[in-house]
Amino acid sequence: MDAKGRITYYTAATDSEGTLLRQRVLQGEQHNEAFSRDELRWECTVPLPSSAKNAAALGLVWLDEMEATNLIAETLASSN
Repeated sequence: MDAKGRITYYTAATDSEGTLLRQRVLQGEQHNEAFSRDELRWECTVPLPSSAKNAAALGLVWLDEMEATNLIAETLASSN
């Protein structure tokens, strides 16, 4: 994908309509971002949980990199 560091992806739903979120940790600094379907870019968002267990408690679903890539590809395809 387009980012460096340790990256964890989440979505608020199990289908392509959920917001795609990512948490990047690079050199100890954490960045929380949401993929904007309107602007087609990553934007800063509220802090995300630091573990999959805590994320699940908030209703977030952990995604692997391929699933996240597919959601971005679907978004890009539907915007054209």
